[in-house]
Amino acid sequence: MKTIFIFSVILYGISSTGYLYFLKKDKEIIQRISFYSALSGLFFHLLTFIIRWSKAGFFPVSNLFESIFFFTLITIIIYLSIERIYKLRILGSFIIPLVFLISLSTFTLNSKLTPLNPALQSGWLFVHTMFCFLSYAGFLQTFCLGIMYLTQERQLKRKNPREIYRRLPSLQVLDKVGYYLLRFGFIFLTLGIVSGSIWAKDAWGAFWSWDPKEVWTLITWLIYATVLHARAISGWRGRKAAYLSIAGFISLLFTFFGVTFLLDGLHSYM
Repeated sequence: MKTIFIFSVILYGISSTGYLYFLKKDKEIIQRISFYSALSGLFFHLLTFIIRWSKAGFFPVSNLFESIFFFTLITIIIYLSIERIYKLRILGSFIIPLVFLISLSTFTLNSKLTPLNPALQSGWLFVHTMFCFLSYAGFLQTFCLGIMYLTQERQLKRKNPREIYRRLPSLQVLDKVGYYLLRFGFIFLTLGIVSGSIWAKDAWGAFWSWDPKEVWTLITWLIYATVLHARAISGWRGRKAAYLSIAGFISLLFTFFGVTFLLDGLHSYM
């Protein structure tokens, strides 16, 4: 199982190299090689996940290794879908290297299969975690688009912008796609919170217990809700939306990693 995943990481590494080169030089053949390398990596990644799921006998997202493993899987699926739908190929120069580095980090974690925590033995495990990780992956894409937007805006103000920045999409395209992905992530984060509350009622007797991860998830939700509200009511676009989207993702990172390592709570097993 681990050997199969190694093939996946190698292919992601090849794809990362190609996409980074594509950021500098607009060569169709390089982009195609990068795309199909990522697609092949996804095949081995998905195969590894299915094998682990079969061996475990439950949806394998019960510890840090499995959570990161599944997060990168969903991220690749969403990115490749975005590239096909919006033709936003340059986004791969940001997403794929991140996925490659995050995938590499999993080799430092304990990957042994362990019995499922009694609190997680529920059909809600699949529903809740699927919603949450779809939102996380969507917000990662939004974060990268926000960085691209701010970078492109700064370069456009210069009299002689560097050639590399001419490869970035227009501000309008970055803002539009970022908004679509923001809504995508927000919908699934909301569904994740609702499904988690129902699960919590079933497992612990209360819909909400003010657990540290619940609190920080709510903070993250409020940040993204603010972005969407400001866009709808006040017409916020561009830089302001990009900054808030970046802030939301930073909050999301703390929710996922900071709470796990720094704060004790009902979700500490993650």
